[in-house]
Amino acid sequence: MINQLLFILGREQAISAEELYAVFGLDKVEVLNSSCCLVQSQDQPEELIKRLGGTVKIVAYSGSVPRIEELTADQWLKLLKPLGLKASGKFTFGVSSYGWKQISNRWFKLGLEVKKLLGQSGISARFVTSKEDTLSSVIVAKNKLLGSELIVIKADDQKIHYGLTQAVQPFEAYGQRDYGKPARDSERGMLAPKLAQVLINLAAVSRQKVILDPFCGTGTVLQEALLLGYRQVIGSDSDSLAITAAKKNLEWLAKENKLGQYKLIQADVRNIFEQIKPGEVQAVVTEPYLGPARELAGRVQDGRRKEIVAQLTNLYLQAFEQFNKILPSGGRVVMIWPVFIQEERKIYLPLMEKIEASGFVRTIPAVVNSSLAQYLTPRKTLIYQRPGQVVTREITVWHKQ
Repeated sequence: MINQLLFILGREQAISAEELYAVFGLDKVEVLNSSCCLVQSQDQPEELIKRLGGTVKIVAYSGSVPRIEELTADQWLKLLKPLGLKASGKFTFGVSSYGWKQISNRWFKLGLEVKKLLGQSGISARFVTSKEDTLSSVIVAKNKLLGSELIVIKADDQKIHYGLTQAVQPFEAYGQRDYGKPARDSERGMLAPKLAQVLINLAAVSRQKVILDPFCGTGTVLQEALLLGYRQVIGSDSDSLAITAAKKNLEWLAKENKLGQYKLIQADVRNIFEQIKPGEVQAVVTEPYLGPARELAGRVQDGRRKEIVAQLTNLYLQAFEQFNKILPSGGRVVMIWPVFIQEERKIYLPLMEKIEASGFVRTIPAVVNSSLAQYLTPRKTLIYQRPGQVVTREITVWHKQ
């Protein structure tokens, strides 16, 4: 059965929506506004939320109205009634709205009306509120609001869509995989499990294919690929300590999860062809070495920054030469590149044309045709950034001709 679901996007909206396009296909995803997509899917929200690093909530779509005034307390109550409201115990409900600015007062008044109507029916209710217009995944989970949080969306075309939340991002599981694993290395930079999931999904390759991370570090991409159901992954790194850490983390993960096969290799990406046979892997998903973290965290002279850019450009070009040797035609590469922030200017690595000349075709994000195009870089790539960062992440997606 095909279900209509609303997907509430994470902080990096363009990346979150692009992940949905990669997983469901262009014809199954409609961008409603910068916070939400309407998706056609046969899968259950509880399972989907575990697979999508960029989605914070999944909502069962109930319908739409042309004007916000038509969404009344009585209509809200009709949505809640199928939940089996009973006179015994306390019923908890809440509301989040996306697409407006400072509209929470309206929902507060409406929620109080709903609470009053429930009380008149002999049902004790608690209306969960927040200072923000949206309830976080943590608030929804902690207050047991799954199925009783009303989501109201104002689309770009001004139509009002609504539904009830069915699943929220498994923040505790992500935290455990990130901070609870036995081996972490802040010196090398730490890829969040959510972002690793997104990168894997952007590769858009079957779970029967083999994924390689040639800068595997402590193994985050490997662990997330295995949890997503990939039958085999390969990780390599030039640092023996990283390989030891990745092995420890994967063994830890395997204690409570059924995993596919994994292989770890100590190897420099610039000659990985000596370790990986042509056609042995079908996709490369990686966050490589992004430069000297401690040095870049401080003030770097322009000359030194240019030197770092040149070194990384050379390293990544050599990596793509190796990818060209081991990947089959159509093989995919999802790779993060650093973007350096100098005052308010962004410095990108001068790689695009050189990699295209080497036999790879870049995938332009599908969100370029939506309102989310505003969040792309000038060269139409996805950007993952946090306020105050001096180095941000540019996500590039390629396939071999």
